[in-house]
Amino acid sequence: MERIFKRAVPVWAAGKEEEMNYFLIAKARPDCFRGRVTVRIACCTAYHLRVNGSFAAYGPARCGEGFFRVDENDVTKLIKPGENDIEIIVAGYNQPSYEYASLQKSFLCAEIECGERIVASTGVDSTGVDPTGVDSTGTASADAGGFTYGHFKGLAQRVHRYTYQRCFSEYHIMPEASEPVEVERTEEKRFVPRRIAQSVYSFERAGESVDRGTAEYVKAADGGEYPWAIKCVVSGEFPGYKPEEYDAYPGLEIASAILSSTDATRRCTDVVRLENGYETLKLRNDQTGLVHMRATVKNPAKIILIFAEYQKNDFPKISFSMQSRGFATVVWQLDAGTHELMSFEPYSMQYMQIIAFGGECVIDNIGVVTVGHRPVAVTMNTGDPDLRDITAAAVNTFRQNVLDIFMDCPSRERAGWLCDSFFTSRVEYLLTGGNDTEYNFLENFLLPDGYRNIPDGMLPMCYPSDHVKGNYIPNWAMFFVLEVEEHKRRNPGSDIPDRAKEKIYKLLKFFEKYENSDGLLEKLERWVFVEWSHANELVQDVNYPTNMLYSMMLRAVYRLYGDEKALKKSRAVAETVRKQSFNGSFFCDNAVRKDGVLTPSGEVTEVCQYYAFFTGTATKESYPELFDTLIRDFGPSRASTGKYPEVWPANAFVGNYLRLEIMMNEGFKDEAVNDMKAFFKPMTELTGTLWENMTPSASCNHGFASHVLVWLARAGLIGCGGNIPE
Repeated sequence: MERIFKRAVPVWAAGKEEEMNYFLIAKARPDCFRGRVTVRIACCTAYHLRVNGSFAAYGPARCGEGFFRVDENDVTKLIKPGENDIEIIVAGYNQPSYEYASLQKSFLCAEIECGERIVASTGVDSTGVDPTGVDSTGTASADAGGFTYGHFKGLAQRVHRYTYQRCFSEYHIMPEASEPVEVERTEEKRFVPRRIAQSVYSFERAGESVDRGTAEYVKAADGGEYPWAIKCVVSGEFPGYKPEEYDAYPGLEIASAILSSTDATRRCTDVVRLENGYETLKLRNDQTGLVHMRATVKNPAKIILIFAEYQKNDFPKISFSMQSRGFATVVWQLDAGTHELMSFEPYSMQYMQIIAFGGECVIDNIGVVTVGHRPVAVTMNTGDPDLRDITAAAVNTFRQNVLDIFMDCPSRERAGWLCDSFFTSRVEYLLTGGNDTEYNFLENFLLPDGYRNIPDGMLPMCYPSDHVKGNYIPNWAMFFVLEVEEHKRRNPGSDIPDRAKEKIYKLLKFFEKYENSDGLLEKLERWVFVEWSHANELVQDVNYPTNMLYSMMLRAVYRLYGDEKALKKSRAVAETVRKQSFNGSFFCDNAVRKDGVLTPSGEVTEVCQYYAFFTGTATKESYPELFDTLIRDFGPSRASTGKYPEVWPANAFVGNYLRLEIMMNEGFKDEAVNDMKAFFKPMTELTGTLWENMTPSASCNHGFASHVLVWLARAGLIGCGGNIPE
């Protein structure tokens, strides 16, 4: 592996490497002279870097299990002459999630470089000696100062999960305190360069107050009346702390707050004054980042923040559960004094409801320190206000979901899902002219030899992540191959296709055992996913959209590696699907075994038709009547016309996106633009971002949705800094 750290070695609090939700703080007071000051950090799983009391960075860039990317943070602008206070707070979650590959032993490896001199490094004390008794890597010198370490107590350790997919909820205790600990050197780590730019941080102020009133604290019964999706994060379904072990119970704080609205007048405000009351503030649109506020209290108090991407029902209490499917809350327990409050993890929100109990709280500087991709340049070649708003929402969505990997959503999961990434990678190429983030995203799948808890040959549905229940989506593994093939076309010098070859051929071998006598995949296991619609209820025994995708994947293997056998199989699968699935008007979704005979179910979905044309199983030349029907009678207008009631409607992902892709590829640009307005304008009006579904019932900020920019660029309606994907 490439050597990145010059001096540092990985350490952690002695005996705590596998303890859940343990926070380590490493402090240094280096004397920095003139020159660039860089803080290199690698850890498992997340860190905050502070310099002289100011927030400097959140990270690191995530990597495949067993490998760790190294952030190189330039903090020169925060350095002052003489000694400087530098703190690194590191979370060791040791809790399965979709956000991290977190079931790895916790560690921190860090060093501070001033000019060309290492002034502090983990595992090395002020004399340049490794205190663990093991020789340090590199040449020690007397100017190498060490870190001091503590168990960070500013966050309660024994709490419940935040969501099903993410790790722990946040319950802060202010002022922050730490308890000195001894560290020990951990096993060696395999480090990988970050490669991509650091996140860009900016402060998005919440300045519009939309509701306020009184708050009463009436402790609810443990468990409460929570939806299933929330119950599962406190029920012990995952390894974690049980309710009887909790140091704090953030979810119970939500249920215990009884709110009464006294004034819902909209007004601008920079300062909120609360005493046993609440105020609800609104950001200009859905934003993602680290919640920030400054609170001054004369007596001990508690601040509960509840947040949501949109407001579903009337005030007073924010409707958050369906969007986050978890506990969208951060709690701060405050002693008297003035406190700078910041969440440790990023969250997504448009509405911030601040509830205060106890003494009077004066709160200002309220907002979000946004965490996301650097700004991108987009020019409008049209004066259409709807397209202007859709473009802005798509850019906003892209920047919040492209950080270190491509994320599905920056809220509920922050996970790197395949298929979503197929679409987002095109947007990155359009906006930046390259695929730096995609390279890291794909490399993460390729670095480990294998993956925990899923069968050999299969790929994780999202990564880096933990899949302790062994779930996977076979369809998404097919999209991995499609993305690698497109990556090669966009980036002809990339080594990703060669590095992916072994895993791709293991995947082909995996699928072979499911091929029936007709050559089609039958009875695929686990989560066979077509889209969020009735189509997902028609995935057995033979699912035709899945086999259409299988044919497309095999054709991509041919283009990647010149594999004539794969091309021959691709053609055979497509031909068999056409013979079995097409009923004279539409493609049927699936066939089931009846007395051993494979029989089409007769069920038809809109998305199945789109898969047929997207994958090349059908073309407008070979199925002209069906193609004309789809263009003319389907799409956003069908709900009002009521045409073809026997065909189940599509959802946003992936049906409506495949529809728009087909229309743009076949030259129906004006029709596609009209559909885009109908699909996306309501989203821009409600959240200023683009959604997972056609309704705001789930994430209102989904990375794949930014693909609308690719179609607008193909139509010549916008100009971008990169290249338009084919």
